[in-house]
Amino acid sequence: MPVRVYHHTFFAMNTRFSLVFPEISGNLGRILSLEVRRYVDAQEEMTSRFRQGALARINAQAFDGAARVPNALWDVLMQCRRHWEQTYGLFDIALGAYRRRASDAPARSSRPTEHARPNRQYGLDKVVFDEREQSVRFTAPGLVLDLGGIGKGLALKGVKAILERNGVDQAFVSFGESSILALGEHPNGGPWHIGLADVPNTDLPLSNEAMSVSGQTPGREHIVDPRTGAWANGPRMLAVVGECPVEAEVLSTALYIASPAERPRLLSRYGKVRVLDVRSDADFIPTPIYEGSAV
Repeated sequence: MPVRVYHHTFFAMNTRFSLVFPEISGNLGRILSLEVRRYVDAQEEMTSRFRQGALARINAQAFDGAARVPNALWDVLMQCRRHWEQTYGLFDIALGAYRRRASDAPARSSRPTEHARPNRQYGLDKVVFDEREQSVRFTAPGLVLDLGGIGKGLALKGVKAILERNGVDQAFVSFGESSILALGEHPNGGPWHIGLADVPNTDLPLSNEAMSVSGQTPGREHIVDPRTGAWANGPRMLAVVGECPVEAEVLSTALYIASPAERPRLLSRYGKVRVLDVRSDADFIPTPIYEGSAV
């Protein structure tokens, strides 16, 4: 007997957001989709540096003087600071201005150039957090906070809470195919099986887990190694699967930047995750999945 499935797609955070609800009626599906869409839009308004929300205001004001931060965004910034510390600075939300400059460079390369050299005016260590006043201040001109590397994970965590609050224990949520949340089992039983674009025969089983994928190709770089100021020279693609969508998002970026030798130390600071490292060889053969576990 065919399984009843409700599906809804909308545009958010500059990509396609898709919801799949097995065994849910059209009316309930529409109600849930509307609640999710309103939540995701509110998150984007708050966390996007391109919309006229709280983050955009802080970026415009924080060098001229301390900028007060609303409660919800303050919680996000505290999470980002914690992850910056836990990843030894590899996950850094204060590289936005650098990315913008490097992206405007006439010749884009993974090697340092005149537009891509270490620049100490950027980085989270140039942001002063005043916890008593709940404010931030930039100590360098031109600094920009950019939550693009964590925004989708934050949104998926909130969507998960919405679905669980409404009794939904089976769903598939895709944020541009690079950030995914899988609740419960596939309608046919067992985990949801996920493949990766351009990686033949990849099969990542997900059940009550999130997945985040990071990668870049020549001419379309966007991941900066904060230690060098150059575009990160990571693998073709790196996927992280874990229980928390936010941690998966953070780790997919940090592990992409980290060398293989650096990864075990970084992983030891987080909960159990699965990591798939896809190298840039002709067949895109993935390296074995390995796990990290909290100390």
